Amino acid sequence: MRLVLRGFMDIDAFSLDTFSGTAKRSSQRLLASEAAAHPEWILASLDIDKAFLKGFTYKELAEATGEPERMVYFTLPPGSAAILRQFPGYEDFDEAIHCLRCVKPGTGTKDAPRAFSLKLRKKTTGAGLKGTSFDPEFEICNNLRTAKHVDDVNLTGTEEKIDMYVDIVEGEFGKCKVNKHMSTFVGVRHQKEPNTGDVVLDQDEYIATMRPIVSPELTGAPPDNKATKGVADQFVSLRRALAYTTLTQAWLQVYIVDLQRVQEPTNLDVRRLNAIVRRLPRSPQKLIFPSMRCSGKIDLHSDSCYRRQTGEADDEVKGYGIRGMNVLRKGTAKDGKPVVHLLESLCKSHRLQVRSSYGAEMLAAAHGLDEAYPTLITMHELKHGILKPEQLKNIRAVSYTHLRAHETVLDLVCRLLLEK
Repeated sequence: MRLVLRGFMDIDAFSLDTFSGTAKRSSQRLLASEAAAHPEWILASLDIDKAFLKGFTYKELAEATGEPERMVYFTLPPGSAAILRQFPGYEDFDEAIHCLRCVKPGTGTKDAPRAFSLKLRKKTTGAGLKGTSFDPEFEICNNLRTAKHVDDVNLTGTEEKIDMYVDIVEGEFGKCKVNKHMSTFVGVRHQKEPNTGDVVLDQDEYIATMRPIVSPELTGAPPDNKATKGVADQFVSLRRALAYTTLTQAWLQVYIVDLQRVQEPTNLDVRRLNAIVRRLPRSPQKLIFPSMRCSGKIDLHSDSCYRRQTGEADDEVKGYGIRGMNVLRKGTAKDGKPVVHLLESLCKSHRLQVRSSYGAEMLAAAHGLDEAYPTLITMHELKHGILKPEQLKNIRAVSYTHLRAHETVLDLVCRLLLEK
């Protein structure tokens, strides 16, 4: 049994730094890609039980961050004091005049996730792991990769290294739940096929729990009318849940981008969202990372489109452009055939106004390189170690005059990484 504080009564709740990082989508895919690129590695997951009760104390949190030590006091529910008085030292506890002090952030307090994340990071970095430059929650060392989501950790590496990591964490936080070879990490099932070495990611169980919006306020309502507040709130919640499936269902991104442009949903927008949610369970896709020998090369595929729109005024002409990009890791299978891993997939509206298909394609290529830059850097760090801030700065500061006649900008970045 655990005691949960009523965190919404915390008067400091809105002024606290509550950040507790989670691994990015690209990091989770990179971890699966690394498992498929190393035949001797296995997949595993680790769940730390009652994690929020095992983080830094408020005193340790203040020492680690330089912030003032926070004082948190709470009262017990009526009638609970009789039980508390059975413990040594609390025989004279009077709930009318006494309260209790939290020595560490407990379940229900806003800073509990952060206090735990900082303690876990201190322990793992002390054991030799380092966070990558663009995702501190994606920690790596020789023969081990870990992606953290607060108290859940996804791992790949040699079984010896994974066992070592588990021993380190259990030595600090107690017995943990460990699954090897096949595990579910934050709604995503990871499995490494024993025969082929392929790594398969799916969200079938998560997708099966999603339900379309059903409300009498929606039945028979005109499609162009704005949805009622209750239906609109459900629309926002379901849209967020659907967006999480893009980790394995990249084909959905173009629909989600269109729905995310909606600020005040109409009944037609809600029905469109329902149509996608009904369609998804009937044909969920698996993201497969074939076993391969990495070639050390990355392919970027960008695409864009442009549509001319006429505004309300006759002379008002607008342009809307959308762009997409895939980041592919190249390699060869056991039989010598070329294979790829999907490391990142993006679908976004253009940040700048476009007035032609040529302009849309040009911007998609330029912005695509910018957005692939973190993945390119992380791929380099997986092989050669974490880059220093000065090295990252120098790569960004290189003038385009360094381009050779036959090179593209992407070739330049990759060449500079190799030279560094």
